[in-house]
Amino acid sequence: MTNIPATRPRVPDEWRDILAHGERILWQGASDNDIPFKKATGPEIVAGIVMMLGIAVVILLALPEANSIFANAFLLLFGLVMTGVTAYVSYGHRILASYRLRHSFYTLTNQRAYSGWLALGRRQLKFWDICSHTIVELDQGNPGSVRFSQMPYDLRYIRNRSRTKKFEFLNIRDARAVYELALQVRQDKA
Repeated sequence: MTNIPATRPRVPDEWRDILAHGERILWQGASDNDIPFKKATGPEIVAGIVMMLGIAVVILLALPEANSIFANAFLLLFGLVMTGVTAYVSYGHRILASYRLRHSFYTLTNQRAYSGWLALGRRQLKFWDICSHTIVELDQGNPGSVRFSQMPYDLRYIRNRSRTKKFEFLNIRDARAVYELALQVRQDKA
């Protein structure tokens, strides 16, 4: 009788040092790149335009009153900073969120959920341990999202709400299948 070693699925080289012993990849995917960033609503656009016009008026009224080059430079820098902040608050955060989603990838294993981000030469990898008390939610959209959360043991109330930690696979095409896999992993941990 000969000993035949059990065959294991090949672990990709980039995951060798990350996965725990016995951990295996069940699913890998990425955010849907076809989703344009969410358009700003009317009130956001109006608020952004009003704020930028207000900043421009204040600077134009203050520039003739400035007595030195330092005052002029301060007013111009102040105006640029305020314009940048206004642009970010009214619309820029959506562009950055879209960019981040476009460069995100997700992995579900038999023990954890991983979320990674690779852009501009920077890498980031976070994970969420899946256990019997992990809450798994499905956001059925086209594409959908899968959320992992857990109520903390020490409930801290902030404005009458308990603080919950969340981990998400956002805008994935096969969200229903990933959700069912995550439920299986959670059930296996029970």
